[in-house]
Amino acid sequence: MTNTANILQELVTDLKNPGGIEACTIVSRDGLLMSSDIPGGIMDETFTAMFATMLEAAETATTQLDKVLSGRIIVEWHNRTIWARSIPGKGCVFHIILPVMQPNTSS
Repeated sequence: MTNTANILQELVTDLKNPGGIEACTIVSRDGLLMSSDIPGGIMDETFTAMFATMLEAAETATTQLDKVLSGRIIVEWHNRTIWARSIPGKGCVFHIILPVMQPNTSS
């Protein structure tokens, strides 16, 4: 989750008009990480490409798009979900479901 949060933080930081990152725990005890309020949204062709099958590794992420794709790799590697909604001219919201670490209760 730390790597994904770092990638999303960089994504938001790189934006000219950054949105916010919110984190919360949902009923299933998975974590929901949300990057929201990306001004202007994302154009349809770029938005589609973000979820294409050809993805780059997180270590080589250099552009905003690479960072989002790298985040997808990490999320899906943990058998969790990432999805987004974008309305060009309005805004974009990313939703990421991640596992929440349980405290170690062994002595």
